Amino acid sequence: KGLMSEKKILIVDDDIEVLKALGKTFTTILPGYLLLTATSGNEGLNMVKSQNPDVVIVDVRLGNESGMDLVKEFHTHSNQKWHKSPRFIVITAYKNKQVMKEALETYRVDRFLIKPFVSCEIEEAVLESLEKLTKDVYEKSMYAITFARGHMKKLKEQAAAHIKEIRQRKQKPSEEEPRKENGTS
Repeated sequence: KGLMSEKKILIVDDDIEVLKALGKTFTTILPGYLLLTATSGNEGLNMVKSQNPDVVIVDVRLGNESGMDLVKEFHTHSNQKWHKSPRFIVITAYKNKQVMKEALETYRVDRFLIKPFVSCEIEEAVLESLEKLTKDVYEKSMYAITFARGHMKKLKEQAAAHIKEIRQRKQKPSEEEPRKENGTS
């Protein structure tokens, strides 16, 4: 399986036209990525849990629900053992500074875009999120490698100390034997 075919983008919006437009945009600029859609916060959260997408684009208003509830719910349970945490982009047709501040500062979403936006804005936001995700994966991998190297170094040092100790034990009896022979001759 190629790296590109493993990438997933989830779009959560109750407006079918938005889903279609964004779907068309991403299948054009990101061929090989799996595009997932949900029309409610609950469906979106289930998709996040079951599909583990790389990027989640979520609308603030989803009928009677709030897309921010999905972001909050994920954030609340982010201590679960996720293979990888998705990057979030929030979209909305309603300017609300408090929601924007909460999304960006409290939940640290990558972008907060006001509809209508031009396709290059959402494309750039997704590409930036994918870049951040790639960087996160790289940093975690490098940390794991550095940890493994440190662990191997400790094991080598312990093994070398153990070998040295065994060699010293073997040498002590052989050094004492010739003295006894010299003393008895």
